[in-house]
Amino acid sequence: MRCGPVYLASAHPFAKGKGDGPGRCKVTRKLNPQKPYNLRRWKLDTSTGIVHYFTCGRPGREKGPKALRVCDELVHNWVLGLQEYCGPNLAIISLLGRKRDGSSEFSFYSFYGGSDTTAERKGRPSLQEWLETHHKALGISVYEFPTTDRSSVPVELRDSVVAQVKELFLDSRHVVVVDSAGAERTGRIHDHLCANFDRN
Repeated sequence: MRCGPVYLASAHPFAKGKGDGPGRCKVTRKLNPQKPYNLRRWKLDTSTGIVHYFTCGRPGREKGPKALRVCDELVHNWVLGLQEYCGPNLAIISLLGRKRDGSSEFSFYSFYGGSDTTAERKGRPSLQEWLETHHKALGISVYEFPTTDRSSVPVELRDSVVAQVKELFLDSRHVVVVDSAGAERTGRIHDHLCANFDRN
């Protein structure tokens, strides 16, 4: 089932021009849900039964790791894809933070991340604010645990993420854990949860 808003170029907040910042690209067609990069479903045995959650890559990752910008159109499609493939009442746990060179993993977008400096934010909204502006009806919540790409996840932070995932399960939320490619850092989380890949 496809749900969520669909934007035309005339209705999109950046439709009047390409803009001068990351992500501010003109939308030229209707938006359609797009399956997130490397989306995987995991199952976990708990005291109350089997629960499922998802992992995936950041929006626009299919363009390659060295793409300099990701248009809002792609982010909209990614959000609608999460809704379609992961379910409603969604919670995003973001592990996005810094690249190995110290730059922000949110530099691609028209919104900022939790580890961004004041200078990096440049008046942009947070990811949560961006979602509330464009997809408020979906009720998506964002929980940020900034990490560094291609680096180990610190034990204390990993434990905090796992605790947050379990808390969201108790609230009957659908959960998706996001890093750059949906593999390395998210892998540390499902390894610690002892989750199994669900092929169904």
